[in-house]
Amino acid sequence: MAKYEFTEPQNKIIRNVAWRCIVQSILLMLIGVAGYIGTWFILGTLTPLVLMVKIIQGTMFILMGIVFFPPSLNFLKVTTTKGSDIQLLMNGLSRLKLGIMLIVIFVLGSIVCDVLLILISMGVI
Repeated sequence: MAKYEFTEPQNKIIRNVAWRCIVQSILLMLIGVAGYIGTWFILGTLTPLVLMVKIIQGTMFILMGIVFFPPSLNFLKVTTTKGSDIQLLMNGLSRLKLGIMLIVIFVLGSIVCDVLLILISMGVI
């Protein structure tokens, strides 16, 4: 593959994307951890089914956050290395593609969890 170096304005755009992915990762993981903490504080009032749904939901958020870290690191490397910009960018985009697919799956899973929680609170389940 031919060597290519991004210009400084291009690196700035890539660096901004990288930091936004990092912030998104951290926020998603914090949401998952907050869900665990919130569940812990109301543990005595939860049925086993609700507890299981909350744990699954928190785990999905944490996994979503973890999935976005590798692409963001690839994007940061693009802006700091020489001679491997295209390869690093392609690796990051490939990982981001996987991350986005998982996010869609996890968001749908989280919606299912919320619907289950609503049905449980209504006494349907």
